[in-house]
Amino acid sequence: MMKRFSRKRRGAGDGRSAAIDAKQWLGKIADQGIVDTTSLEPWADSGVPDRVAAVGRGERPDGTSVIVAFSPNSPTEAMLGGLAAAQRAVETAEFSGELLIVAPQWPAAARRVLGLLGRTPYSVEPVAAPGLSDGRAVVEPEPAPKMLAATASQLASRMTSSESRSAFSRAAAALEGLAAKHGGSVRIGIDRLELVVLARRVAEIRADGENAVLETQLGGRSVTPLSGADLAGALDGLEGQLRRRLNDRKVRDGEEGLRGRVVGQLLSGSELRNMCAWPQPGTDQDSVDGVGVNAAGDPVVVAVREECG
Repeated sequence: MMKRFSRKRRGAGDGRSAAIDAKQWLGKIADQGIVDTTSLEPWADSGVPDRVAAVGRGERPDGTSVIVAFSPNSPTEAMLGGLAAAQRAVETAEFSGELLIVAPQWPAAARRVLGLLGRTPYSVEPVAAPGLSDGRAVVEPEPAPKMLAATASQLASRMTSSESRSAFSRAAAALEGLAAKHGGSVRIGIDRLELVVLARRVAEIRADGENAVLETQLGGRSVTPLSGADLAGALDGLEGQLRRRLNDRKVRDGEEGLRGRVVGQLLSGSELRNMCAWPQPGTDQDSVDGVGVNAAGDPVVVAVREECG
């Protein structure tokens, strides 16, 4: 980390960013009460270049040791400088006090980085001090947005108990079986697994912590807890509704039936590689019927309609 800090940083003028005057800025931070300390002095031996952050050491009124890292331009650089200085203090003096990271503003990207910090032998307190004139405000980490899973097992792994994960996996396998049996597909959303038949979402498994439910949309919406004794009955009822829909002449001979037949031919044919049917999670009826790759390696989007407007 120290070697990375020693690299030249690009900036205006002579290619070097302006140095941060630790004595000036730390004096302002102490005078305005942004950090509650009885003493705060620049730490010349922190190992952090003054173009990255101003670093100081001091004490709380209760005697707790503190390290303050400040950057007027970048909370991320203040954070990196503070963590590097605190690590140096841990290695040389078994530091276990508090690290205060001070910056005028903390945008969402910097707060997301905060959310990635692991456990440290010292406490970390990020502080926003707009203009260093309006006092201080403790910054809350920005939780990272939920990521789109790639498999049902990844969704199941987010549940906290083994029983819940097992129930989710069994229900997911049941939906995958119905998809294979009736020419549908199973797609992954941020927090759910969806069963799609003839371009229409007909059922989904939603997971949230310990709670996971099966919701079916055919013949009216119904919700069944995965832990409930009637899960098998709910799945049997879903298959019955699917059979009725697929045997409905209006559906079979209409546009939905056409879309299902074309997608089935593309899935079993050789025109497209890695064909994914109805790939848009979160929609009741897809506008896109498939995506894939042709023989030349070009991406292909498939949309099937009786009439194209």
